[in-house]
Amino acid sequence: MKQADFDFAEKVVTRFVKADLDGYFKGAFVFDPIRVETQIDYWGDGEEYLEIIIVFDGDQKLLSPRRTGGLTSRLRDKLEDEDITAFPVLRFMEKSEWMGYERALNKAKGKVATA
Repeated sequence: MKQADFDFAEKVVTRFVKADLDGYFKGAFVFDPIRVETQIDYWGDGEEYLEIIIVFDGDQKLLSPRRTGGLTSRLRDKLEDEDITAFPVLRFMEKSEWMGYERALNKAKGKVATA
């Protein structure tokens, strides 16, 4: 995926996911950051997909599986409307886990870890 295409996809994903979840959960959670990365499906057909990490702060027991499970389909429809063909793969991560995960990602990419 070209950088300009990725930048557009990232904006669409971030805006849509945040609006969808904030609209449903109405302040019960903070969804931030929403991180989008392109990945290659090396085990499957070699196609690119969008890995979307949704970091949340709130009581995980209140996350509705019906709502979060259906997000992939709703997002897929939105991406298709915008002519984005990469498949979205969602991961929810608690804020408490995010800092260590982000540090590991940055280290793997050769970036300085954040505090």
